[in-house]
Order: sequence, then structure tokens, then C-alpha cells
Amino acid sequence: MAFEIKFRANPMQAAFITSKAEADLFACRMGEGKSAALSWCTFYHTQLNPGATWAIVRDTWENLRDTTLEEFFYWFPEGEAGQFIKSTKTWHWNESRVGFNGKIYWIGMDQDADVAKLQSRKLGGVGIDEPAPAADRGGVSEFIFDGALTRLRQPGMKWYPCKLAENNPDEGHWTHRRFVEPGW
Repeated sequence: MAFEIKFRANPMQAAFITSKAEADLFACRMGEGKSAALSWCTFYHTQLNPGATWAIVRDTWENLRDTTLEEFFYWFPEGEAGQFIKSTKTWHWNESRVGFNGKIYWIGMDQDADVAKLQSRKLGGVGIDEPAPAADRGGVSEFIFDGALTRLRQPGMKWYPCKLAENNPDEGHWTHRRFVEPGW
């Protein structure tokens, strides 16, 4: 039996999910579906690029587990859409249910040195949840973002997305400079 899709993207989510740009930022107010859209980016891309390997990054494993992964499991229940391996923090799509295979690594990265967690990986896509910090704490650095872009090199992909989802950044944050007002 195939996995039933219940998600109906709003126009902004749909544009973010289906964009084939090298890097996209979905920034808006809290509660407008950023984490849901980020989750669906992995599904959409892997559906069109079977076997894709993704990394989903957030500042800490605890924040990733308690928010991003929880949202992902809401849309893609474990055992139905795939299997989460706790020991390796890896999701494997269930090909017999969703129609394709692929995997997602879930990685906490709150220091520039954590970019080493991506070394030697050949990724089809990267998602970064909440790169801009809340209340001047947390976030994911520009250095990690740039390092993640270099890992987008898995053979056989039709395109390589890097998707970022966050609350609206302040004007001093690197995501504002690079995505909202580029040309620096």
C-alpha cells in the first residue's frame, strides 16, 4: 500500500519546495509552515532524484530532535514512510511505501568546527533549520552553510538544493545579507 500524502502546500511553501535554485531561504513569522516545507523539500527532491542523500542541520541535536525531527515525523510517520535509525540519526525512506529510496542524516552543528561532520559526504541536498538565532542564541553559521554547499556532489542528481528555513532574520545576520539583500 502506498504512503498517503496529506500535505497541501500554500503558494509560498510550494515555491520553496519545488525551487531548483542552488540555495533558497524560506523566512517568515513563527507558525507559517517553514519546518513543514523543509521536510517536504526532502521528499520532493528525493522523489525526483531516487537514492538522494540529504543532511538536515540545526544548531544542536536536541533542538533538531525536539522540533525539526518532530515536525518531519508528523508528515512522514516512522514505519509508514520510512525508518529512523536512532544510533546513526539517519532516516531511510521506505521504497515500497513512498516509491523511492534515499536517506537523511540529522546533524547538530553549533560551532564552525562542526563542519567536519560533513567531511567526505557526497550529498544530494542539504536543509538548514533556523540558521538565524533566536534571542541571540543558537543558529547555524555562514561557515557551516558554505561548507555544506561544497558537499552537494552526490553523483546522479538532477539538481542540488540547499534549503534554509527560519524566522525572519535581523539585518545583521548573514542570511539577511546573502538572501534578503544580496550584492554585498
